Amino acid sequence: MTEKMQLKPKVTNYGLINGLMGETIFKFYLSRKNKDPELEKFAEQLLEQVAEQISFVDSFDYANGLAGIGFGIEWLSQNGYLDENTDELLEEIDNELYKSVVYAKNKVQDLFYGTLGKAHYFHKRLQAKNPNQNRYKRICLIECLILLSDELSEYLLEENTGLLLKKMKNMSEDDLGIVSHVLILFEKLLVDRTNLECVKQTLCGIYKFVEKLNFKRQAKLSHLQLVYSFALVGRRLQDPIWQRKSEQLYSDILRNSNLNNIDPVIDFIQNELACFFDFPYTREYKKKNVASILDLVLLDNDTLPELLLWK
Repeated sequence: MTEKMQLKPKVTNYGLINGLMGETIFKFYLSRKNKDPELEKFAEQLLEQVAEQISFVDSFDYANGLAGIGFGIEWLSQNGYLDENTDELLEEIDNELYKSVVYAKNKVQDLFYGTLGKAHYFHKRLQAKNPNQNRYKRICLIECLILLSDELSEYLLEENTGLLLKKMKNMSEDDLGIVSHVLILFEKLLVDRTNLECVKQTLCGIYKFVEKLNFKRQAKLSHLQLVYSFALVGRRLQDPIWQRKSEQLYSDILRNSNLNNIDPVIDFIQNELACFFDFPYTREYKKKNVASILDLVLLDNDTLPELLLWK
């Protein structure tokens, strides 16, 4: 077996973002792209290794824990890499995460370790196309998604303490990341008509926050990500007001920012926004050396794992 096909002897992290689950998805994708049956067998071995050790994973989070591993398995199934009934395969993860949501609120809301990561898991599970779907199972998944979206809405909009009451200059990179990810998630919930009134109220609150923004000072990567999320949601909702505001903000960034396309995520977002608004842009990131499985979620598009080839 070649060096690239050897299993790592000591794996300490089986998670999606930093561990073996992420590597497994990458190998499956690459095997299909390159029509490499040996690499596909290797990916299957990695997945077996994850399955054998999953009972020892004691965290619920998305980066390293059950939410991310379960998301990865469901992703493989929905993208044709895995021919299994995920309602059966993920039953224990469903149950553990259900209890973690129903019995206590998360202390943090971010994607890696908090509410957003679990919400992504349950939303992905609701998209499963398994035969003979269990009605009770679906109700439980929806219940969790409602509870988690309520948590996120409260975190953003709570009177006196809501994140969106902060001024932009007082927001951290992580704060803006949460707003960006909530935008993406809540647009999906709006389309699915899940927790509808809460979702509408939250999207309205985010719009009022974004409406006041301008980037006349130097923009950061988190600003670019927020504008991309806002523009993407505006396009999906076919809302001209959201689209005009996102175009204005992107124009501000172009005038006042020196963001360099130093990684594939920035390059991709810049290219997407330029296409959205018919602005000139030349893709500059050519080297295939930096990316991660997280790009699948940051860019919120399962059809874009091309970025993983920069790993």
